[in-house]
Amino acid sequence: MERDCFSKATLGNARYHVGGQASSDHDNEDRSFAMTEKKFCACAVFDGHDGSSAVDLASSQFRQQLGVLGVCGDDQISSKLKECFGGVEYKFFVTCNHTSRREGMKSYQAYQMYPYEVARLQELESLISGGCTAVVAVVCGNKLHVANVGDSRAVLVKQTPNGALEALQLSTDHDVRNEDELKRLEKLGLDPGELKRAGRLGPQENTRSIGDYNIKGGYQSVDTLR
Repeated sequence: MERDCFSKATLGNARYHVGGQASSDHDNEDRSFAMTEKKFCACAVFDGHDGSSAVDLASSQFRQQLGVLGVCGDDQISSKLKECFGGVEYKFFVTCNHTSRREGMKSYQAYQMYPYEVARLQELESLISGGCTAVVAVVCGNKLHVANVGDSRAVLVKQTPNGALEALQLSTDHDVRNEDELKRLEKLGLDPGELKRAGRLGPQENTRSIGDYNIKGGYQSVDTLR
């Protein structure tokens, strides 16, 4: 397999004004990597939100977990790729729980019994909040495998017989505009009509993500998830 399986370029986190000046609203929360192994090559892109803890963990863990693809049969790549997503999500929540246990108390106990711990709890909040989308592409032999959560897209550009370029979206947008996602969430007890009116799931537009502990673990505090 050729070494130059993927090429990539990145843009800094900036907002450009009419006059051409660039300014940054917050630290860059996007991550990406490309890797080439003997049997396969892979590329992944992550769009973080509400902090960089989840996106940093996801980028690191995916790079590690994709290594198992090197010992998989070609017919196992898709299932193993799905397992990678579950493994990274599990690692994030284990990290969140471990962080809470190190404090030796639950958050509500600290607020009620130890007001001076509020500042420390706010620091913990920044560690366990936030999440990220993930889109991963793996080339093994002559097959391309794509998996994603969230609304980051994988797009295949091909040339038509007449020389024009055609873009084909390979990933699925996981948001409240996706009817399949609304059906899935309805089966979980959520009101699809309310989700459509809100245009989002809690504070996020994505209906699937890595992380977002405050939504998945603290869903009762979100109106549309009660």
